[in-house]
Amino acid sequence: MWTSLSIYVLSALHGEIGELFISEKFRQKGIGKQLMNSMEEEFINKQAYIVTLATSVQNKTAQLFYDNCGYNGKLKYIYRKNIL
Repeated sequence: MWTSLSIYVLSALHGEIGELFISEKFRQKGIGKQLMNSMEEEFINKQAYIVTLATSVQNKTAQLFYDNCGYNGKLKYIYRKNIL
């Protein structure tokens, strides 16, 4: 199983999930939900009670997953520029 994740505690109240990826053949097995629950527990242990994350506008699968986990989207825009 290829899984990638990273979390950051940005302040006493704010944590951020930097990356969460589950290999396609392991999706729909509850692994992502278990990881989200574990990360949220870690944030609570560190007293970070607000959690943010970002995903691509095109990544509808991730958006649906995060919606189903109780996250509400469209709080901000993330801008990117390729300079090379």
